[in-house]
Amino acid sequence: MTDLWGIPGPRFIEIYMGLLVAPAIGAVLWRWWQVRRVKPAGPQRSGMTVHHLAYLAGGPKRAAESAVASLLDGERLRVDSTGVLHKVGKAEPADPIERAVFRRAEGARIRSMPVVVADATYELSHDLAKRGLAVPEKSVVLAKRVVAGLYVAIGVLGSVRAWAGSGLGHPVGHLVLLLVVDIAAIAVALWFAERGPDHLITAAGRAMVRDAGRTRRAGAAMVGPAGLILGGAAAWVALDGLQAYPDETVVSALAYTPAATGGGFWGGGGSGYSCSSGAGSSCGGGSSCGGGSSCGGGGGCGG
Repeated sequence: MTDLWGIPGPRFIEIYMGLLVAPAIGAVLWRWWQVRRVKPAGPQRSGMTVHHLAYLAGGPKRAAESAVASLLDGERLRVDSTGVLHKVGKAEPADPIERAVFRRAEGARIRSMPVVVADATYELSHDLAKRGLAVPEKSVVLAKRVVAGLYVAIGVLGSVRAWAGSGLGHPVGHLVLLLVVDIAAIAVALWFAERGPDHLITAAGRAMVRDAGRTRRAGAAMVGPAGLILGGAAAWVALDGLQAYPDETVVSALAYTPAATGGGFWGGGGSGYSCSSGAGSSCGGGSSCGGGSSCGGGGGCGG
């Protein structure tokens, strides 16, 4: 029996198994190379804000959360007991991410913020990439699509070989099993390309986050590397997420999830929810949790 394409079946199986693992290995090596090859150049930390640090610590979601924390702490936003944000005043903040959050905050919930400020966080990531602290998001997106495309191409090659081989009476059982593996790899790669994180931090960026964490633990001044000021609630959220916001009532309100949202990211929740502070106070359905106090107007519970 003549070998299909001049390649014996067992040899083709070996080649195909190598093709199946090559994109995954290539992706790991690419990530390792990108993280370590970029070296910070020039004044890479001058002009940075706490939101830069938040992006380095937790990506676009964390940067949006730190912006919300800054606005709550500065009493530019308030959150009611059902987790809905409200603007205080009309003057817009100077910071681009805080301004984007402020413009879309009215009636929104915290989980919608990474979506509505995506353009602002993209610019933030671009700035970090220029400083050598992050890999450009477009490079990460392209790499994920290339891996997915390679697995699709490998699947096409295997399918053609199996179809042609079966037509000539060659055994194709092992190749069919490998095609099933390839289909699973395609599904994972496509999922990751669509839903996987687009942010990738370099070794220098990770070192900066570690330096900031050590600085925070060392004392109350919280002056980070190269003079980056790490004061206020936004700095705590930047490093550790929303649960680190220094007001338990605000944290509880922001974490509130309605039983039936109906409106996706937008809209209010149930009116019977109450949020408790560390002192045991609570706020009713129509009250609000301020940026630096526990509940309502003066730290107690509105009637």
